[in-house]
Amino acid sequence: MTEQLETQYELHKTAAARARKAEVEAAEMRDRCRSAEGELAAGDVLRDGFRSDKERVGVFILPVIDLL
Repeated sequence: MTEQLETQYELHKTAAARARKAEVEAAEMRDRCRSAEGELAAGDVLRDGFRSDKERVGVFILPVIDLL
């Protein structure tokens, strides 16, 4: 009976350790996802800025080209 309890205790201890490890890994994945989302948002802002810069330059250069 004692041996059976010890086996169950060890199994429970192992399962609890694996659960803690899974929780830590899940938290790390959430952090990485948040970081990636932030980088994507920053990239979107830069792309939009470049697009508007391109439009402004185009508006300026087209008349100059027509004059040449």
